[in-house]
Amino acid sequence: MKTLLFLFVILFVGIQAGLIDSEENRQLYSSCGRKTGYERKMIHGDLVKKGEHPWAVSIYVRYLNKTINKYVTLLGPGTMISSKHIVAFNTVRRNGTTLTIIGLEDTDYEGTCEGNHLVLPKELYSRYDYDFEHLKKFNGSRQFSKNSIVKITALNGCKEGVTLGNSNPLILEISSPPTVVYEAGEHFPVCISNSPYNWKDVSQFTVYGMNQPGMLVSGKFQPVVCESEVPFSCATAVNKYQGLCQGDFGGSAVAKFDDRYIMLGLYARGNTKCNADSETLPEFMFLNLGYYRQEICETTGVCVAPPPADVSHIPPFNGWNLTTVIYSPVGQTTAEPPLETTLINSVETTTTDEEISTDTTETYTTSVPETPVMTTENSEDTTPTNGNTKYVPIGEDGEVIEAETFAPMRINLANCSDGNIITAERIEPMKIGNNQTRGTRVRNINIHIHLNQ
Repeated sequence: MKTLLFLFVILFVGIQAGLIDSEENRQLYSSCGRKTGYERKMIHGDLVKKGEHPWAVSIYVRYLNKTINKYVTLLGPGTMISSKHIVAFNTVRRNGTTLTIIGLEDTDYEGTCEGNHLVLPKELYSRYDYDFEHLKKFNGSRQFSKNSIVKITALNGCKEGVTLGNSNPLILEISSPPTVVYEAGEHFPVCISNSPYNWKDVSQFTVYGMNQPGMLVSGKFQPVVCESEVPFSCATAVNKYQGLCQGDFGGSAVAKFDDRYIMLGLYARGNTKCNADSETLPEFMFLNLGYYRQEICETTGVCVAPPPADVSHIPPFNGWNLTTVIYSPVGQTTAEPPLETTLINSVETTTTDEEISTDTTETYTTSVPETPVMTTENSEDTTPTNGNTKYVPIGEDGEVIEAETFAPMRINLANCSDGNIITAERIEPMKIGNNQTRGTRVRNINIHIHLNQ
């Protein structure tokens, strides 16, 4: 695997509830994506052991079954990207102007737009919960915690031309950080991808999901080219005996870059039948998280800059002078961008197209640390000088031409009876250019004089 460098920059998004501040963002990227757990190879996924996926979260969603007038709880995986934020599969759709949960319960709520993002109404927060009990069997009658979720945002859920669906990942803001400290190695955030190109720069990555009893399982997958559109990318199982199905939607694809693990994407579309023949299943489609770098920054404060090659044309960094930066151990690549498509966790649905436009925009500025981590040393000018002589630079390459002084030559006295002496003239060094590329290089020109007899 190539050695990658992620270019991180601190973004100040204002002191707003729910967004981590610049110092938290700095600390996050000094520790995210590290683990001391296991390395192993969904249909038929291997059970996960403690510490193997410390960023894995169990997400619970309940909807009202109006036929039996009871709430039904569903379980799926999520991923912790900061001490306050979880990325999860989108479980809301639109039915006309109102929202539905899992496509199974119509609500009377519409939500509100914050820029391009849809914020779910507070009345729906009680339908969501989370914990880290994914090593235990799912308890369908578990009690939901009160006020554990304080905000839910569907990224680009209000963007013009976008149909609310599985291409709009949910950001769940939790009321308090996990009770188990990060240093215990049990629960801490994963790093997020800064570019969609990272998907194709790995040969394999791990994907985790839930098995039928509701326990976390994982398997090895590999990126493949398929007929998908932005922001989706595809993968297949390395072991054809394994696959993804109902309960795996939202499962994170995580790859190791140097000593860090980064989240490349989440399972968003594909097989829902867990009794299917895994060897005949088509490619699995993942939401490529690299496409959501800016949106995640806007809504969480978890900000990662694009690769240096992309800075000039990826908002909000175009036109910004990012000469002072923070470098993190995981990073960039160059690959063909993956090629959009629409499912809900365990249930296929159809949605009504609706375009919602807004003039509201989020504003934030870029700030860089006062002391850069990496600096460029200036080359020492070793151009020879002659006392106090000042040379006027000419040319473009900073090149110095120096003439060598030769001993006097005596001409054959048979032809020159007066014994004339011809002395080679000494030419002082001349600087050429601004010493930008070859300012320390000295070239010698030997001048030889030949006399025709």
